[in-house]
Amino acid sequence: MIKSKFSFLSVYFALAVICAGVVMAVSGVLILGAKQSSSLLLFGGLAVFAGYFLVKQMIVIKVYPDRIELRGLLFRQTIFRDDIRSIDLGGRMRSGFMSLKWPTSAIVIKWGRSEEIILSDTFYRNMQQVKQALHKNFVFDPGTAVDFPDDSPGMEPVPEAAEAGAVTFAGQPLLNIHTILFLVYVIMIAIALRPVRSDVGSAIYAGILVVLFIPMYIMVGTRLYYFRISDEYLIVKNHFFPWYTRGFKVKDIRDVAIEISLRRVIGLRIATRSFFSKRYLAGSLGKDSWKGLEQALRAKGVSVNNELPV
Repeated sequence: MIKSKFSFLSVYFALAVICAGVVMAVSGVLILGAKQSSSLLLFGGLAVFAGYFLVKQMIVIKVYPDRIELRGLLFRQTIFRDDIRSIDLGGRMRSGFMSLKWPTSAIVIKWGRSEEIILSDTFYRNMQQVKQALHKNFVFDPGTAVDFPDDSPGMEPVPEAAEAGAVTFAGQPLLNIHTILFLVYVIMIAIALRPVRSDVGSAIYAGILVVLFIPMYIMVGTRLYYFRISDEYLIVKNHFFPWYTRGFKVKDIRDVAIEISLRRVIGLRIATRSFFSKRYLAGSLGKDSWKGLEQALRAKGVSVNNELPV
């Protein structure tokens, strides 16, 4: 039996939205009579509803050899093999709340006469293993053995020859909006906390800056991936984390999708034949770089889904 596991980020985000909504709603109640109370109650209610909507989509998946069990908030369903009409392990959907939606990959299960459920990859950290279990037990012929690689895609070392001959698709690591906003943030924090320096000393002042600096550095860094393509590999690197390298063999890639995140950052989702799927945000790349990357991937025989708005 394989059981799904929620990603830490999805749980944190859902709880954070609900808590923020409760705080705003309670604040609105406590200051009834003030002009801001109605606004606080409205936005607090919307935040709680958005958090509830996210939690409702977070469904626990249990895959058995003869059935699939789905458990969620106010939702329980057991789907037996004979009831399944189809399972799409490489489905696409738009996930989000109201108008705040972004494209992502998903599992689409259809059963019964017209029942259907869409399970977004966004909410799970072991979706690759869940998809493999579904493939072995329901999609692929159960009587025929099927093997998946033990290593995670992209973790094997990239040969130096492949790195040396690769074509790079990257933007300016410093002259892009994400890096510029990060530098402005650091400067403003340093200026705002400068009066504290005389009270706590230079060492503690520097420590405070580092504590505030690291989370922002990591957050911005996750938006600054870039790509290199050689004859055999699609290589993922990062402007802020120079040691980061992931190499995907072109022959192992099922398809890629150019999609945009909730924060309007364009990224490349890589999906392999072993059902690994991950989006790498690349905020430094311009329109020409994305066009060149798409053409280079298509020239290698990779299926590319460009989901950017026209």
